Amino acid sequence: MSSESYSYGHSFDRTFELEGQKVDRLESIVKYGIVSPIKAKELGISYKSLPISVAGIPDYLDRVFLYSSDRRRTVLGPGSITLLFDDSLSVITPTEARKQISPYWVVASPGEVYVRGIIPLETVKAIRTHSPQDADDFTELIQIHRPELQGRIEVQHEL
Repeated sequence: MSSESYSYGHSFDRTFELEGQKVDRLESIVKYGIVSPIKAKELGISYKSLPISVAGIPDYLDRVFLYSSDRRRTVLGPGSITLLFDDSLSVITPTEARKQISPYWVVASPGEVYVRGIIPLETVKAIRTHSPQDADDFTELIQIHRPELQGRIEVQHEL
């Protein structure tokens, strides 16, 4: 593992089922970045819908949810992936969201922070996977879809 410190992370399951089809989220992230549910719809990207319904809070579903480094989450198990960012990524905190967007902003998890719309893959500093195969697949997807990023994102795996 790298000794570099990361300020934010985004963990997700690599694949999910949608209408009986297996969707590989890693490939869409390599192609488009980390995309909010609203942006995913606009771009025609399949995404895993969370059972969240928020009335009266503008832009809630146009946010990508990250966790701050004080939460120290990591890969949870097979198929789980974590993307890591340093403090150069511009985020807003729940307190800022309540001031800037709505005093009724809903906090789903302690330590969460938000980015509006899309987080470009160029801002990812490291990817941590559970398996070497997922790490290899990420490297291959970068070579195919984003060759300009080869070697710029640290690839880690834990077993």
